[in-house]
Amino acid sequence: MSNQVKELTGKVLTLTEHLEKQAKFEETAIVKLSDTAEVQKVERSEQLEKQLQQAKTEVVGETNTELSQATQLTLEELAPAPTSNQIFGDLDSIMVEYERQQQEIQQHNKTEKARQEADLMEKVR
Repeated sequence: MSNQVKELTGKVLTLTEHLEKQAKFEETAIVKLSDTAEVQKVERSEQLEKQLQQAKTEVVGETNTELSQATQLTLEELAPAPTSNQIFGDLDSIMVEYERQQQEIQQHNKTEKARQEADLMEKVR
């Protein structure tokens, strides 16, 4: 570790310096904590237990009522399942358009290739 510190910072760090710095830091941290924080002990009472139990039952009761309301719908009340056309669109027209675009691209590539060959032949002459 001391080699890494020397490589990174160029300073030699000895173990005693590190321990002194750490002890000084811990002392100041303890003093600051004791100055600013006071710990209060909370005793469990019957009233606190009742409040905790009531809060637990309220949360469980809310989730149970939400679940029961969600499962009360019948199949007729649910939205109909979407058709494949609604999900994917009209696949036949999409495929026809794709094939048309591919033919246009191939035709364009052929004409471009012919033009480039003609230009090359012109330069060769």
